[in-house]
Formats: sequence, C-alpha cells, structure tokens
Amino acid sequence: MTRHASSPGPARHSHAGFALIEVLISILVLTVGLIGAALMQLHASRTTDQSNLHDTALALATQIADELRANDAQARLQGVANPFLPFKYTVPANPVSAPSAIDCYRQRCTSKQMADESMREWRLRANLVLRAGGRVEICRDADIVAPTNPPLDWCNGVAGADTTVPVAVKIGWSERDAEGSTVSYQSPQVAVVVSPFSQ
Repeated sequence: MTRHASSPGPARHSHAGFALIEVLISILVLTVGLIGAALMQLHASRTTDQSNLHDTALALATQIADELRANDAQARLQGVANPFLPFKYTVPANPVSAPSAIDCYRQRCTSKQMADESMREWRLRANLVLRAGGRVEICRDADIVAPTNPPLDWCNGVAGADTTVPVAVKIGWSERDAEGSTVSYQSPQVAVVVSPFSQ
C-alpha cells in the first residue's frame, strides 16, 4: 500500500500583533485610571486643607469672642476708647512677634491692659494659624444676623455708637482653585456673632 506524504498546509499567521495592541490598550486604560485617581487625591487633599483652615478660623474667632464677653467693661466702650473694635488685621508674609508690654499672668492688670494683651496674643495666634494674607476683622454689624445683601461682607470701618448692635468677628483667607492657583477672598469665610451688650 502506498502512503502519500501529506503536503504542509499554509503557514499560520502569528497573533503577536493582536497581543501587542491589547497590551497597549491595557496600558492606556491603566494610565487614565491612575491619572484620575491622582486628581481625586489632589482634590481631596485641597478639600481637607480648606476644612482644616475653616475649623482653625472658627476656633480663632470663638477665642476672641470669649475675650470680648469676659472683658465686658472694655467691650462696652465706644469709638477709639474700645481696644477690641473696630479691628482690622492682615497676616504679613513674615510676621514679627511683638513682645508683651505687661505680664497679666503674674501681676494685676486693669481691664484695659487685659484687653490690649488679649488682642496682642490673638494677633500672634492669627499669624501662626492663618496663611500670609489672611484677614481678620472685628466690628459692629447690624446685618450680620439677618444680612440684606448676602454673602457676608467685610466691616465698613464704622465703629458704631449703638452698643445693642451685635459685634461680629470675621475671618477670611486665600484659597486655591482646581489648577492650584491662589484665589483672593471676596468675602469672609467665617463669621462669629457676639451677643449684644446690654446697657
């Protein structure tokens, strides 16, 4: 019986080209995913930073509000005689610590000296916890409880003679947008109202 040798069939094409395309597509998808995850992490970091600043500013405003309530004798005064208000301060790029003129912790101070020392310490704390350019203001503001033109506005520079008008502590700072650029504040981010002082 004669056997016929089978002739070799057509050469099979390699699938290496298809495998390479699949690898490239996988790398592309992975890269897009990593970029998205990095952007989400950056956004979360900025949100956390702003949240921490908000909490810190709120604590700062509450501190001076407590000082105002504690030193009622000075907080009632009008015009330039009042050591607490009106008060405007912007945190410098390189703040300098001013030495205390008197140590009210070791010796007896008048209410005026205590108020001056409270404002000095508060200014130093603002230098520590707020970024350069941070802004703090204290004033009487009749619109702070029921603002007629929201959002909140800064103090208009008028001390106000009516001590029944509530005192407002306002704090603002620069923020960063999605591209990381610094955006100047247009209005206070935090405002704390101090109850009116009764006559």
